[in-house]
Amino acid sequence: ATTYVEGQGLETRSVIDFSSERTAFSMVRDGVEVDMGDRMGGGPTTLTRTTTVTDQILTAKDGKPTSVRRTFDSLEGTSVRSTRGEETVSTNNGPLEGVTLALTLDEDGEVLVDVVEGDEPEDEALLEGHKLALGLDALLPAGVIEVDSPWDFDGAVLMSVLGLDLDAQFFPPQAREERGGGEGGERGGRGNRGGGRGDQNLAKLLLDAEWEGEATLTDEVVEVEGLSCRVIEFSAEGEAEIEDPPAREPRGDRGGDAVGMVPAVRFGGTGTLEIEGKLYVSLEEGRPVSLEAESTATAETETTRSGGGGEMVINSTTETTLTIAITVVKGEADSDE
Repeated sequence: ATTYVEGQGLETRSVIDFSSERTAFSMVRDGVEVDMGDRMGGGPTTLTRTTTVTDQILTAKDGKPTSVRRTFDSLEGTSVRSTRGEETVSTNNGPLEGVTLALTLDEDGEVLVDVVEGDEPEDEALLEGHKLALGLDALLPAGVIEVDSPWDFDGAVLMSVLGLDLDAQFFPPQAREERGGGEGGERGGRGNRGGGRGDQNLAKLLLDAEWEGEATLTDEVVEVEGLSCRVIEFSAEGEAEIEDPPAREPRGDRGGDAVGMVPAVRFGGTGTLEIEGKLYVSLEEGRPVSLEAESTATAETETTRSGGGGEMVINSTTETTLTIAITVVKGEADSDE
């Protein structure tokens, strides 16, 4: 278990790299396949996210935090979408960037959230779901565990460990019309709430999936960030039903991109997901030190459209890869705390 000490400072750095590409696409009109030529859906999409969050443990009881001062130092995202040889670059800084929250555990075990520095977010939902402890703690065993003895975990634990349980708070979708334009196909903005209707991104796919996971303490000991660490290996498989896309909207009334884990892709079918990784824990400092994980997902969809006296069947396969690297480093508490 992680041991929290009053006055302790912990800085969590996370880097997420994502790539997605449609690998198969077909249209059949009234039983006859349509020649798509080079119109399969464009080239790959890539996304890089970097976040840095600093926690100052103000009070703790029995090694557990009871009040925390949390500062969102940086929440940065950059995506590149390739379409017919042209690249579009989008940048997105999360609306909580530069904001400091005071998190306090009340008598009922609920977390109270107050903004103590920075701009109060217009959307109160951005202040929901925050926890006092590190997300990596969720993967630690509930009690004493022997080497090579596995334990199970579910999707809620996995999302907390990967930091995706707060994806909507860190990087809410942006509405296209609210983003600033730029030269060279670049777009930028600070996390305006919105998003295209019916769009489903990888974060939502991961969150909606039914997961079955297993973790195991290995006999491996490695040095990470100058600390001797024990290694927990974990893996999980998930499956998610993907909503059918709505009927096409008029061009002037389309929503913006779902700037979650990936720009908008319309799905309707089944998503199959796998993930594996390692969590490194320092027994000397009593805390997780880092995590590395890689996830793959395959989305296979089939959509049928009827109208005009005919029927159109559309099949699509999209392959995605997601890598996550999280590091927790020990920092100093503020001098005035």
